[in-house]
Amino acid sequence: MFENTRVRITITESQGDGEAAQALISERIIETESHKRLTAKRAGQILSREYPELGDNAKRVVRMPQGWMVSKSTEPLRKCGYHYVWRHYYVASAEDAKRHDG
Repeated sequence: MFENTRVRITITESQGDGEAAQALISERIIETESHKRLTAKRAGQILSREYPELGDNAKRVVRMPQGWMVSKSTEPLRKCGYHYVWRHYYVASAEDAKRHDG
């Protein structure tokens, strides 16, 4: 059985620690060239291709309810050298994303 070839990439941003609220930056659906199931390896390859600025971080995806996710710090928060602004990149099959959205 073939999986859907469309994936949703969602990018959010949060400030500070892991408990901070996430603001939506962008969301898009892309076509993939494979009918294979979305695995950590495939999610990393997609992120690496679509967002080369992630570098090796794209290979370090973790499974979350929203799909495969990797985070990257973008800048330190004002007046605080050890808390950062974080960008979170999520990859999920389009069908999985619909189910998670409710």
